[in-house]
Amino acid sequence: MALSLCDKCYERLQIGERHIRDNFDFSVPYTKGATKLSFWLIPMLNNGELVAKFMERQEKGLSSFKSMWKIANDLETVKKMDLAPDMWSDMEPLSAFLTYSALFYYKDGKGHMTPVEMADGIFPSRLAELARKKFEVDRIECYHTLFHYGIVQEFLSSDSKKDTEKMDDFRMLSHIMASIFTAKKLDRSMITKIVIRKIRQKARKQDSEGLEEITLKAMALLEYLHRVGCLEDVSLTAQPVGPNGDSLYQDVASFMNSHSRLLNTKNLRAICAIGIAAGVVIKAQNALLGSETFMERLNRFEMDYARLESIFPATMPKLQHYKATQFSDLFASLGVHEVANLDPSEKVDMETMNLVLAIGVCKGFELFKSKQG
Repeated sequence: MALSLCDKCYERLQIGERHIRDNFDFSVPYTKGATKLSFWLIPMLNNGELVAKFMERQEKGLSSFKSMWKIANDLETVKKMDLAPDMWSDMEPLSAFLTYSALFYYKDGKGHMTPVEMADGIFPSRLAELARKKFEVDRIECYHTLFHYGIVQEFLSSDSKKDTEKMDDFRMLSHIMASIFTAKKLDRSMITKIVIRKIRQKARKQDSEGLEEITLKAMALLEYLHRVGCLEDVSLTAQPVGPNGDSLYQDVASFMNSHSRLLNTKNLRAICAIGIAAGVVIKAQNALLGSETFMERLNRFEMDYARLESIFPATMPKLQHYKATQFSDLFASLGVHEVANLDPSEKVDMETMNLVLAIGVCKGFELFKSKQG
């Protein structure tokens, strides 16, 4: 709220506040019950003569951000968008004289605005890139979801009601969004910790559907951050798929190769394969008995090598027990081509190990449902 020092300036301040609210104020999509993070997007022009023209005609400036923001977050709009490759093709020349700054803030319980972080150097050409990469991620069918920035907020919404922890979430969300806008690198281990924390919350409830949904969102988020240049590239390792009569294993190998940024070592592929076997068994148990107690063996995705090594041998006899022998060839191929490469001497941080395991479990769910369908 704008506060005036005298009666004469009150009206002008109110006009200014309305103009900011109508033209420069945006919010990161948020889930029900979460506190909203907003930001002012401030156009910065290096030529004073252009300011008046910009304020009169914003189609080439602010509305380009509005278009990107709507595309990235309004799922109905996305479905109707023209995906022409020349969308915003004129954004690059604009960067010579126009940039944006973003002031992130939230409102406390009394409605007072609390600034969190400032991001400078947001270029129009970057906005076009963010929208294009969003479309690329949306075309990846295995995610079964359309990417939007609310996914970032979903991983940071804390169950805690403590103001200090909420503030930490606001700071982190502001930092991630600022990095996305300005193409700055994010710490990979930090992002991994954020997503595995949410996955573990679902695992504690033994909610396999919720686990699958949040893991797919985690994969979409990581893929988007890679594509917009916010995560460091890693050496890509794709395993050649030799002759193999099992179509399910061909599917698995293709899946792993398409996610080689994350599964970039034979060891990580082995961990993912163990997760796939566990996912199949969990769903087979559910189909036959209506329970998913095998999920308890995953220790709420707080696994280490010792626990991990015991999982795959335990899955093999369960196929017979749960009448899912149609996966026997797949499990045999996983054992020979992937799980055999597990190397406990190779150092893998716990968050990455368990994230990869969760991704494998999610793929196992998908494979079982595809066979049932």
